[in-house]
Amino acid sequence: MTSDKIPALGFDASGTLRGKARIRMYWAKALTLLPNLRFELIDTYVSPDSIVVFYQTLRTTPAMAAGVTARLWEIGDIVDVLEAWENSHG
Repeated sequence: MTSDKIPALGFDASGTLRGKARIRMYWAKALTLLPNLRFELIDTYVSPDSIVVFYQTLRTTPAMAAGVTARLWEIGDIVDVLEAWENSHG
């Protein structure tokens, strides 16, 4: 397995892991650090010596998952709301 995230999690500096045990350890650590990770599987390709997984990260916040809001709020959105409130209460 090759990823630029492998060294960041304290595994091989080359960014490549070999063997099921090492890959399992990597994913166990990564998923522990990202408990709210959500992704959509797009496709997988398998060959005799490798597997390729195509996925898309779903940008979901805990508030979205809880049904509090249906959209992902970014800093610019919050600034717009605050500015509108200040202008109406100025």
